[in-house]
Amino acid sequence: MKSRIAGVCVELSGVILLLAVGACVSVPSGCKRLDERPKNAGKLSSSPAATPVPGTADKKVVCTNLELTEIFPLDTLPNRTVTLILSSNKLTELKNHSFIGQIYLERLDMKNNLIGNIETDAFWGLSALKRL
Repeated sequence: MKSRIAGVCVELSGVILLLAVGACVSVPSGCKRLDERPKNAGKLSSSPAATPVPGTADKKVVCTNLELTEIFPLDTLPNRTVTLILSSNKLTELKNHSFIGQIYLERLDMKNNLIGNIETDAFWGLSALKRL
C-alpha cells in the first residue's frame, strides 16, 4: 500500500521506505508534467557533472488554458521544476512571494493573462530566473 505524505511517497509494509523525491509528486489538476531534455543531451562529455543522476531530471510544468484565477500552492510542483508555463489563464495579480521555494525555476511564462497588479516582492526568491 502506498501513501502520499508531504509530497514524499512511502511504502507501508511494516517498514517505511522513502522513494526518490519527486517520483510521486502530482501536479495540479489539468497541468502536464514533462521532463526537460538536458542542455548537453547528445553531446559527449567526460565530465562527471554531465552524467545524469536518476530522479533528478529537470521538470517542465505546463498549466495553460485552465482558467486559473490565482497561483496554486507551488509545493505541489515536482522538485527541480525549471520551467513553469501559466499562459492563457485568468490570473489577475501576483502577490508577494508568489513563487516561494522554486529555487530552480529558470523560465516562467504568464502571457495572455489578466494581470493588473504585481506586488513588490512577487518574484522574491527566484534567483535562478532567466526568462519571464
